Amino acid sequence: VGLAVLLGLLALRRGGPLAVARLVALLAAAALLTVAAPLARSALLTGQVPGLALATASLTRGAGADPAIMGDLVRFGIGRSPADLARLPFALTFHTDAFEWPPTPWGPFGRLIGYLFFGLGPLLLVARPRPRALALCAGIAVATLLWFYTAQYLRYGLPILAMFLPVAGLAYVSVQQGIKGAAPRAALGVLVVVLAAAGGALQLRVPTYERDYVLGRQDRATYLSRYSFCCAGYTALHLVDQQPDVGGVFVVPDPGLLYTRARLSSPQTFVGDGPTSATDAATALARLDAGHVTYIVLGRWYFGRPPYFDAPSWDAAPLLTEEFLRRNTVLVGGGDGDNTYVYSLLPPDQRGKEQSWAQGHELLPNGELAAGPVGVPAGWVATGQPRYDAATHAVLATTNDYLSTTVPVTPNVQYLLSHVTRSAGGEAWARLRVTWRDRAGRVVGDTIEAAPASPRGDHTFSMLATAPAGAATATVYAQADSGEVWFADFSFRTVQPDGAAASGARRE
Repeated sequence: VGLAVLLGLLALRRGGPLAVARLVALLAAAALLTVAAPLARSALLTGQVPGLALATASLTRGAGADPAIMGDLVRFGIGRSPADLARLPFALTFHTDAFEWPPTPWGPFGRLIGYLFFGLGPLLLVARPRPRALALCAGIAVATLLWFYTAQYLRYGLPILAMFLPVAGLAYVSVQQGIKGAAPRAALGVLVVVLAAAGGALQLRVPTYERDYVLGRQDRATYLSRYSFCCAGYTALHLVDQQPDVGGVFVVPDPGLLYTRARLSSPQTFVGDGPTSATDAATALARLDAGHVTYIVLGRWYFGRPPYFDAPSWDAAPLLTEEFLRRNTVLVGGGDGDNTYVYSLLPPDQRGKEQSWAQGHELLPNGELAAGPVGVPAGWVATGQPRYDAATHAVLATTNDYLSTTVPVTPNVQYLLSHVTRSAGGEAWARLRVTWRDRAGRVVGDTIEAAPASPRGDHTFSMLATAPAGAATATVYAQADSGEVWFADFSFRTVQPDGAAASGARRE
């Protein structure tokens, strides 16, 4: 991008092709010198030149409109065909939310960010700009083309969008100087004010954690723990730092290395064959021990989403299944909607047997989904038309057809919700959800996480959830987050023994 813009700016200098070559060489050398240290470190850790695979897969037409290494390109942008490129100005102006995550549909000018450039840029066509201005536009056009064929995220394209502003300003000045008469000049001034005010109004209406942090309304720890797009895994890493005798920590996926003192490794940086590429538990454990790993941190929203681990599917890696974790680790903490969990690897002589992650008694009166008199599990309420199989004590749920049941809870106590799921076919995600209500029935909190459901077999997933202040009841759901999911064998218990949990709540 820098080279492309520089080639446009070269129109402002004299000296011919030799000067162009010198400036390009100087910029390239300075860029390589700046990135030499992190480039070398990343190459040594990963065994490949950082960014090279992304660049080649994105820029070559052979990769298609949706290169595997950037699997969500089309989801957060548009396709990469010539026709899509032709409609880019319209899409970027009027459908900005397609290019960013999270989208920003708020305000009276929602989904509009590119209007400053595309609203004023066409004025250049009537202003007869000088060749140097056209050269500047050509450089920015090349930069836009590179952006279109690679990431397309607006947050990654902000420098390019910032370059649009001088072009818009140039268009305004050029036209304004050529306009005679107070009324047309005033109309053009009003246009600029309206466009700028629209952009400012949109940005101020977007609810952001960053603004609260900058204005001092939120401390650093709270900001980092909530803003998952910046610091995914921060809460889990902070929890790891508080543990005694932390050796190596195996993480899926790579979190922000700045937020922990622990030695981290991931499927991409593990020396030798990684634990997630092992297809049996013994091999996975052997590789963890060889890497001196004592803790495991898993961000479950990346399961089944390459290239975050080496296995072809998440349940082909035993390390990523709760069946493996419950027999070989202790659940340290995490959850409460974050969907990232910390596990302590047990010593070799304590592995291979079921670990009790929850100490309290079972709160669900019919967690096994035994049949009731009305064709649904006793004690559960059906919403929509979930399909219940009385022979297997399982229910097939979607996002709109599901079961729910409600039990009493104690405020400020941590609970563990577990259930067994299986996809009805194809990709599907199960929802772990607890809705907290006070004694008057008002909702005082909603803890939700998602976990992948495999069509190849049953798997258990659990969620830690802390009852908020004022909570008197908890509603547990058998509900899909996407697709169709079979649910069975629910459990909802306090993490601490019943007496200890109640005592802790009273102290709170």
